[in-house]
Amino acid sequence: LSRYLQLHLRTPAPSPAARFAAVADPPAASQRPAVIVLNAGVLHRVGPHRLHVHLARRLAAAGFPSVRLDLSGIGDSRPIAGEQTFRASAVADVRTTMDHLAAEGHAGGFVLFGICSGADNAQATALADPRVLGVVLVDPAAYVTPRARLRRTMARIRREGLLRWLGRMLRGAQRRVARPASE
Repeated sequence: LSRYLQLHLRTPAPSPAARFAAVADPPAASQRPAVIVLNAGVLHRVGPHRLHVHLARRLAAAGFPSVRLDLSGIGDSRPIAGEQTFRASAVADVRTTMDHLAAEGHAGGFVLFGICSGADNAQATALADPRVLGVVLVDPAAYVTPRARLRRTMARIRREGLLRWLGRMLRGAQRRVARPASE
């Protein structure tokens, strides 16, 4: 456990807010990308079922510097006063962390890992900062496209058969038309 250390990251002046991160460094200096593990929703840096702890330690054992980050206002980090949106604040937190790690000699670039809203924050940061070499997105926001709707419909038709599917669609349409306007 001696290779695991904790450090406080400070935001650029004049904000007095502090970020908190647990850093797991590999035993020897590495030019590999540092992996920054972002909060999943309002969970602190330990992650769901201590997933982030186990992930960071395994990454460090494999030679990848890793950071479990508490975003502002989550876990041990104080909230930032101001009018920033949660997304803008999250991107600023991650970029501040990258700045700090780069100043400490972790210059191999960064890979961001996030679950759910952490995935959304990782993606937003990757779009805003060219130092991000990659992202690992688990359960990010996904939007249904017309092509996805078509694939789902075709799968149902194959499963049910065309005539049965058409009959079900027609019965549903009849029920919708027959409903009173007050519903």
